[in-house]
Amino acid sequence: MQMLTGQDAGVRLADVKGNISYWAKQVTADSSTPNQVAALNLFIDPDGPGSAYTYAPLILEPVYQPQAVVAGTWQKWDGSAVTAKWWSTQAFPGMTAFDPNAGPNIDQISAANPEAVIRPEGYGFNQGSGNAGLMSAVDGLTIGTKTFDVDPRVFTATDCKSGGWATNFPVDTFTNQGDCVSFYASDGKTHPKG
Repeated sequence: MQMLTGQDAGVRLADVKGNISYWAKQVTADSSTPNQVAALNLFIDPDGPGSAYTYAPLILEPVYQPQAVVAGTWQKWDGSAVTAKWWSTQAFPGMTAFDPNAGPNIDQISAANPEAVIRPEGYGFNQGSGNAGLMSAVDGLTIGTKTFDVDPRVFTATDCKSGGWATNFPVDTFTNQGDCVSFYASDGKTHPKG
């Protein structure tokens, strides 16, 4: 599972590093990694666009933080804290690849990479493929001056139009645009296909 936004592509890491956090809740634990919950991914170009290091995902993974994951409880994960450990799949100045236990904090990463910018992939959440049984909830992602409310999308009849009946919903939910619009014009809750 991954959810990203690229709207801050090109923004300097130094400009957002002082305010990075999110809320997460472990709904169901994975049996092999019971202390895991959704991680924050922040994709950067460590030395600015068009240079030697072009891609580096910074990962704030709660399981490696001093604060313990508490099942069924909303917890705030502060990526700006001095104690917050970040890791990456790529080595670059100040970062050894695949070393989450000894990961630097965001100030150290920014100081070692003063030209670092957010890549087009942007930032968001990732659960990783090694946690098949994990179910997490996330909300309140703050990067710099922006905070994202991650609530479920509420669909309306407008979402049925311009082909949306076929692309905004699971396959075969609606047979055509009229079927979709009728559903939302009635009560928007009970559909003959479930």
